[in-house]
Amino acid sequence: MDSTFEHVPLLTEERIESIAAWLPSVVERASSRLLHLGELAFDEAALLLRAGLAARVHSATCPGIDEVADDRELRALLENWTRPFDDTHSRSVVRASQIGVCLGLVSWLSELGVAHVVQREALYNEFHGFGGTGDHRPWSLYGQDYFAEQAAGYNRRRFRGDEFFSAVKSALSASVSPSSTVADIGCGTGALSEVAANLGAKVVATDLSRDMLREFGGSTTHDRQILTVQSSCLHLPMVDEAVDCAIEHEVFCFAPSPVRAALEALRVVKDGGILLRLVSRVGLDEELKDVEGLFHDALRTMGYFGFRLYGKGADAAIDETLQRLGLVVEGELVGTWSVAVSRQEILSRLQSGFVPYLGRIPAEDLIRAGDVVSEQLLAHRISVDEPLVCTVSLEAHSTRRRLSQSCNRSK
Repeated sequence: MDSTFEHVPLLTEERIESIAAWLPSVVERASSRLLHLGELAFDEAALLLRAGLAARVHSATCPGIDEVADDRELRALLENWTRPFDDTHSRSVVRASQIGVCLGLVSWLSELGVAHVVQREALYNEFHGFGGTGDHRPWSLYGQDYFAEQAAGYNRRRFRGDEFFSAVKSALSASVSPSSTVADIGCGTGALSEVAANLGAKVVATDLSRDMLREFGGSTTHDRQILTVQSSCLHLPMVDEAVDCAIEHEVFCFAPSPVRAALEALRVVKDGGILLRLVSRVGLDEELKDVEGLFHDALRTMGYFGFRLYGKGADAAIDETLQRLGLVVEGELVGTWSVAVSRQEILSRLQSGFVPYLGRIPAEDLIRAGDVVSEQLLAHRISVDEPLVCTVSLEAHSTRRRLSQSCNRSK
């Protein structure tokens, strides 16, 4: 590792030893039962999800079942896993989902260098042999399924053109200098990290997705300035007060606890350092909103309901918490620009599952819903390729950490 980053240690040997004391046995028991008996009992399924949560937040100990219940995705999984199913197909989907979690845990153990006796190849064959179709989307420990599909071309689909990078540079310039060490939390394919590196900073870029980091690593020209680390935003692999500035762009809002993610970011910021949260606002033309509405209507006719916009209200909750701690949150509009977008582009984004709340719907149903919308537009002689306008803006929310304030990580 470059000596530049020696002051930002990753997981300690003691933490890895603590993980090794309990996690391998959990995965070994669950995988063995799935391979030989086919189904997990309630307590076994609950323990597997507790292990999954531990890996998600890099916990050295096994979380309690109440912590699983606090995580909306894990809670939904537990309910689904323990629901009685009469049909073979549904039971097979649940089993494949549980095998997927086991595979994710095995990958994490391997990354940490922890020994285990899990039959990984057998699990892998069972997982990918399900139904011979691969048409389901089981939950992945690191969100790999979703981000593996979205990593290529991610910046383009997020409306990240020259105007975006100019606005990011404007936002970072006040807090980042050539002497700065910056943590880019949820770095994705590295948009913010590249801007910080261009300003001369040394960057520790963390993300939950291996595929995003791989995409980033293959394109960066700042190898000696940027260290990439796979990590949850809820448990950053850094000591207290490790960096001068922590930056994120629409990451905390997707965390199980946005407020906890913000406090964890403040933990690694030095006294007097800055937490900089960037928020994009996309205002769609009414005709483009109509395409989204038709798409949701098509999915409802297939039995899908409850399209929840993750993160709604998260920024306000973070601001309120920081202000309650006596910290000052300063907001600034750093850029606004217009982007030409067609109905077909919006429809393609929805069909690809690019929007996170659609990630649980099978790919063939997303495609079918898009086809229904296309037929409706064609029937009304509405062009899908006509360029329309959406407005994009970037806001910067900055908070300066003061050690006199109580801003330690939430437990």
